[in-house]
Amino acid sequence: MPPPGDEPVSASYSGGVFNIGFGEVLLIAVLGLLVFGPDKLPDAVRRGSRALRQVRQMAAETRRQVSDAAGLDDAETARVVSDLRDLHPKRIAASVLDPAPQPEPQRSDRPGSTGIDPGAM
Repeated sequence: MPPPGDEPVSASYSGGVFNIGFGEVLLIAVLGLLVFGPDKLPDAVRRGSRALRQVRQMAAETRRQVSDAAGLDDAETARVVSDLRDLHPKRIAASVLDPAPQPEPQRSDRPGSTGIDPGAM
């Protein structure tokens, strides 16, 4: 089990943009069929998906422009996020309560030796 706070950001996020299930999709499909009719529904879905794609592209472009204007580096941002995860209260408590791992004794590679270096203990 990973230490607390090591979960990926998306671990608590299950689902797509709207986080809807099969029942909701079915309800939306029936409502769309009733509102647009069987003839206009495919065109309405195409226009809706095209609009959603454009909104996503604009959001990605805006995010890129803001990070460029702020001088943010992806590696630096990842390091800062990692440092902030270290400040999570559960992680701090786990590091305080868990003892530090004991180092293994160093082994000697000389032939005929017992494999354990007595000076390393």
